[in-house]
Amino acid sequence: MNKPITMVREETKKALADVINNSGLPPFIIEPILVEFLNETRFAAQQQYEAEKAQYERAVKEEQEKSAE
Repeated sequence: MNKPITMVREETKKALADVINNSGLPPFIIEPILVEFLNETRFAAQQQYEAEKAQYERAVKEEQEKSAE
């Protein structure tokens, strides 16, 4: 059985916090790293949205074509 996404989310947050807290880096070094991750995550989320939207639109179109036959 897969872990619930809420559990995976909390574990990920804890792991990231541990890495940051134990890195020994000052906040002015950590901040741009986090900004870079945020930007990459936003881009990936947008790509996923666009792919899922296109897939949905294709499925709707196919369904409409089948019902028109």
